[in-house]
Amino acid sequence: MSKFRAPWPVVALCLSFLALSGCSDDDCPTAPTVVIPEMDAALISSTVNTFFGGEHDKSQVFRVLQTGKLMRVEVLMALANTDLQFDIRATANEVPTDSNDAVLFSKTIAAADVTPGYLAVEIPGGLSVTAGDRLAFVLRGDHTNAFQCNGRSNDIYTDGDMYMRVSSSNYLVWELAPFSGDMCFSTWVVPAAE
Repeated sequence: MSKFRAPWPVVALCLSFLALSGCSDDDCPTAPTVVIPEMDAALISSTVNTFFGGEHDKSQVFRVLQTGKLMRVEVLMALANTDLQFDIRATANEVPTDSNDAVLFSKTIAAADVTPGYLAVEIPGGLSVTAGDRLAFVLRGDHTNAFQCNGRSNDIYTDGDMYMRVSSSNYLVWELAPFSGDMCFSTWVVPAAE
């Protein structure tokens, strides 16, 4: 019959617990609180269409469901042939704002970091949001067919729409995507303390 031997980390943990067991509530060390974001707004689908980008900036409007800190946005991507600019911006009448200078958050995404699947864009420190806010995330490339993202046509996501604009000309006004599409995405929020 073989004897059970606890691995060293388990032994160390038990010894640490025993060493601390004599402390009072006032002098016992506490573990730091780990806050995990919760999925907020999302369109996730196993059936997707591929939307080309590059000369067309792409934007998806979404509605925030929980007050708190927006920590991450995930977008279903196919590929990127060049570095991308990702930003989050306000909306006016549920349309993304036009100015690339008046964004709430912006990050350059290296083409090498974009692989088929969900691209997670972390927002350091989070962005304060309120339930009911209508925001938009935007993907911009620097040439024709700079990237491809995946989504659904026929307006499956009812809390916002996909918009596009031609970035290679002076025509920089957001318009509804002609195929009533929506990007597949998810947003992640740390809810505010109640």
